[in-house]
Amino acid sequence: MNNSDLFNDFPETSTKAWKQKIQVDLKGADYNDNLVWESPEGIKVKPFYHSEDLETLNLTGLQKNTNWEIGQSVYGGNATAANKKALEAIENGAESIHFTVPNEEIAPKELLNKIDLKKIKVHFNLRFLSPTYVTAILDTAGNDSQHLFLNIDIIGNLARSGNWFHNLKSDFKLLDTILALNHPFTLGVDLSLYENAGANRVQQLAYALAHANEYLNHLDQGNKEALKNTRFNFTVSMGSDYFFEIAKLRALRILFGTLALEYGTVSHCYITAIPSKRNKTLYDYNNNLLRTVTECMSAILGGADTICNMSYDAIYHKENEFGTRMARNQLSLLKHESHINKVGNAADGS
Repeated sequence: MNNSDLFNDFPETSTKAWKQKIQVDLKGADYNDNLVWESPEGIKVKPFYHSEDLETLNLTGLQKNTNWEIGQSVYGGNATAANKKALEAIENGAESIHFTVPNEEIAPKELLNKIDLKKIKVHFNLRFLSPTYVTAILDTAGNDSQHLFLNIDIIGNLARSGNWFHNLKSDFKLLDTILALNHPFTLGVDLSLYENAGANRVQQLAYALAHANEYLNHLDQGNKEALKNTRFNFTVSMGSDYFFEIAKLRALRILFGTLALEYGTVSHCYITAIPSKRNKTLYDYNNNLLRTVTECMSAILGGADTICNMSYDAIYHKENEFGTRMARNQLSLLKHESHINKVGNAADGS
């Protein structure tokens, strides 16, 4: 049945007719002053939208796959303890593990012990720059290393700390050594820093693209082979403005695809989403559960590949079993009971 058959008994109503009706109901109040609001990015948001608004938009090429993964962040300060937490998380529903490794003393073999890399993706967020350590990770994984994400981000370290790992020249030289290992998912761009520092969504996307362009330009100047094979993982913090955050992820894919085409490299990027820290409350902490679940839903509908939730008490408690389990269960409910992973491009059907 054609959708229009459902509405044959009703006349079509244009945008102009709807607006005239609203203005009558306002009884003289100004339409723009009372019903149109402006986002922090300067985007004017109307009180209603019509099919006519879609006619000038090109929405083709958006990711249709919603088979996102439940991620679990694990601090790797103690290799044995971190491995135990990772295995427990996998047993309780986690589908990817995100290790934050603070130093080179943490043995990759201990971190990866008993983790089935054929089924579980593992991300390494290294707080140092070492080709030797990266080689040790890849050697430990062996033939299953294609399921690893290295997320090397020297510019992210500069933005976060104000310093290079060593200096500009040395860091890029070490990066080239790591890229010569020919591992596909190597470069990371962490734009969660900008969301948590107060940047609006347009600024976040602009910084992310500038960040990625630095890497692409460096490779274009002297490492064409790595330029062809290297893939990017963007780590994005999701804020509380539900629809704008969905749009942020979709815009990121379109923008990066456009940038990558200019360099002739892989236009698809991998996106890891995490909730924002900016709006989490200390005094009414149960509200954090509501905020994180809507932020995770925005990530799902926006097309994130992996989502790592935040514990409701993360801003004032050390990591604890209850908070971690609650955060993971939120994602399990969204995936296995709400079935958001079963619907293709759900936001377009609303």
